[in-house]
Amino acid sequence: MVQNHNLSAIGGTKTVRYNLSLGYVKNPGIVYNTDYERYQLRSNVEVDIKPWITAGMNIFGYMDSNNPNAENATNGGDVIFGSGALNTVPGMTLYDPETGLYGGVQNPEEENVSNFNPYRRMWFYKEDFPIKTRRIVPKLFARLSPVEGLTLSASFTYNSWERNEEYQLCDKNLYRFTLDGPVLLREGTVRTYINRYNRRNTFRTSDVTARYEWNVSKLNASALVGISQEYNKREDERFRKYDLADDALTSINGGSTNGEIEGNYTEWAMRSYFGRINLSWDDKYLLEVNLRADGSSRFAPDKRWGWFPSVSAGWSISEEPFLKKAAGWLDMLKLRASIGNPGNQNFDAYIAMKIYTYNNHHTNPWGVSAIINNFGNPDLEWQKTLDRNIGLDLVVFNNRLRVNFDYFSKKTDPLLVYTGVPSSTGGTSVPANVGGQVTKGYTVVLNYALLKKEHLLWQVNATLRHLTSEYRNVSSCLSRFNDENKTKNMLRYYDGGSPSDLWAVRSAGIDAATGREIFLHKDGTQSFAYNVEDEVVVGNSDPKLEGVVGMSFYYKGFSASANFRYRLGGQIFMETLYNKVENISFSDVHYNQDKRALYDRWKEPGDNAKFRAISTTADTPMSSRFVADNNVFSGESISVGYESQGKWLKSVGASSLTVRAYMNDIFRISTVKNERGIDYPFARSVSMSLGLRF
Repeated sequence: MVQNHNLSAIGGTKTVRYNLSLGYVKNPGIVYNTDYERYQLRSNVEVDIKPWITAGMNIFGYMDSNNPNAENATNGGDVIFGSGALNTVPGMTLYDPETGLYGGVQNPEEENVSNFNPYRRMWFYKEDFPIKTRRIVPKLFARLSPVEGLTLSASFTYNSWERNEEYQLCDKNLYRFTLDGPVLLREGTVRTYINRYNRRNTFRTSDVTARYEWNVSKLNASALVGISQEYNKREDERFRKYDLADDALTSINGGSTNGEIEGNYTEWAMRSYFGRINLSWDDKYLLEVNLRADGSSRFAPDKRWGWFPSVSAGWSISEEPFLKKAAGWLDMLKLRASIGNPGNQNFDAYIAMKIYTYNNHHTNPWGVSAIINNFGNPDLEWQKTLDRNIGLDLVVFNNRLRVNFDYFSKKTDPLLVYTGVPSSTGGTSVPANVGGQVTKGYTVVLNYALLKKEHLLWQVNATLRHLTSEYRNVSSCLSRFNDENKTKNMLRYYDGGSPSDLWAVRSAGIDAATGREIFLHKDGTQSFAYNVEDEVVVGNSDPKLEGVVGMSFYYKGFSASANFRYRLGGQIFMETLYNKVENISFSDVHYNQDKRALYDRWKEPGDNAKFRAISTTADTPMSSRFVADNNVFSGESISVGYESQGKWLKSVGASSLTVRAYMNDIFRISTVKNERGIDYPFARSVSMSLGLRF
């Protein structure tokens, strides 16, 4: 059961307003040893120093305490949901609650296979040293209105995040449980160590703006200019010592052998100048013009600045005289359009710089050497993206039906991609501005009130989205990437191709006589031989249509809502079938595998099977056999609640009471069985809350 408690206080005077909230969360986790606690604070204070001066401060912060075994209990690798549980021999007793002992392989014939017990790995670290995370985000702000229509604003935010991790490794003995009692199979002999991580991230942002508003006849106008600045620094340190003299020693000096010492930091900064003008004539014709100049440290000095303009306009057609006769049923009709370049710098802080690292693995007589860690490109430029949108808003029948329609087109040129370089250069890839991408689509939002009365409202809603994307003018320098990935994944860069296209060789299925896969050449002929040059587009991971349908109901304090998500069209690569039913090597057949690897693979001539012969341990190439249509309809969420402001609450000094229950992932209907992966297990949660306001 998850505990979530909140206590809030809201109040103030004519010149002082405050809001204070304290929170506590305790979550035991779905898996053993994934529990955590959180203490949270949120505070807002605003003071009118003078009628024309307002200042304030907002503070948000929390302290987390996580079980140090949580990562071992949830992530991939040699842990419970990675190679651990999936590769454990089926005949293993994991844990005996009566003796408190951990089990190994119970069948002596399997001892040479594996004694890996994933359950034991969940208690690998001493729980006396939880992972501590602290975050504090104070914000100072002020607003001045020295003359009518003019507002000057300034703010400064400091976001500090810090995490301290300490892992003290211990181990457990493994036993075979017999009628005569437990028998020791393996002593806990993992090499002990103390491992400490110190991680810090500091983000500072500040801005100053001036806004002026004025009215002339039917014209309402405003203008804004401003400057902002951001700075971010991330630091990571790691210290390790091995071979603890005694498990009781908890200091890092308790280790007798020095281990790795590592540390690094990254930082970036950006400064922006911006301006905006808004014009509205008679509340019918709307115009907004924006211009922003951004300078980012991520680019070389002569490439740091980019200019990003945008323009949007609106026309309230329903306010025109020729539609006054429709006022009885037409509440609002508005046409919108916009065009602009938003810019993008969401990539590595040192992408334009060549970075070296010390080579500590291979020494030479002349001292420590350095090798290239990152090929920078000083010629990189800001991505130029042209966003265009046209939309229509319609409200009719006394606000009962609302329709919003948007058509959008997004053209990015150039893209920023990593292109391959020869291994003799010391690296594998270099960032470059290459080609472009065009994305087009539309969205529709519908909302209709089935019943609408004074204390009753029953609404249904639906959303719909469709989009397509394709590459334009992709350079031949990406041909190396395409060639190297023809046996690794389904992503390709080709002119006219989509980023969501799935590329593979077509398959005609499994030959019933031999259990071998039949491949199709581009000319339609069949062969047992797989040739990467025969690959074509066998699907697209984007749906044709996707969205949400739902309903909401309210009656005299009682409320309920339900939302369902749908996806129509598009395909999916079935990774679990590819990796856990086929592609099982000879050394892996001893471990846990998907049961379909035994029951659904070809065994003898005449079998009409979906998968290759069970005797085949050679790698299975990617083909259309592992691509399927992906249509989904799922129950996303449902909630019920009740809110009361009854007089009876005054007897306990309260003003309102709120009770609410919520459930997510109620059901899922799909043409493809949902493979939820091997990470933290899927949870269908039910949440309940009780709120009392005094």
